[in-house]
Amino acid sequence: MLDAITSPSAMRWTHLAGGLVAIATAIALVLPGGVGAAEPTPTATSPILPPPPTGTFTPSPPAWSAGGLGLAVYSGGTVNDLEAAAMYAGASGVWVQDAAGTFRLLVARGPVFLNDQFAGAFPAQSAGAPNFWQPIAVTLVK
Repeated sequence: MLDAITSPSAMRWTHLAGGLVAIATAIALVLPGGVGAAEPTPTATSPILPPPPTGTFTPSPPAWSAGGLGLAVYSGGTVNDLEAAAMYAGASGVWVQDAAGTFRLLVARGPVFLNDQFAGAFPAQSAGAPNFWQPIAVTLVK
């Protein structure tokens, strides 16, 4: 019986299970509202941000590469919602692929003529309707 518990195969499974428990615990600790989560304490260098805008990104916050790019899924909403979500995430721009496959750049707080071209590439289906009515993959730029 002891040989079955200490066999190399059983030891690998035990090690794997222990590793999975450690990973699950680490994820629970870093997720918002996870184990041990606390409200952030405001400081002079890290103010508490307002609640996120209507449109949000998944993952939130986006994971940024060393080059300042982040891949995310935008939940949907208007172009203004996308711009607000980008600024909330710390991005200065968002690349989105239109129906023809062309990548379009939305510049956060960019010039009106430029962002109007972006909005024209993603027209709303009707007045007051969202420009992005379903989740869409985007590339964020810091």
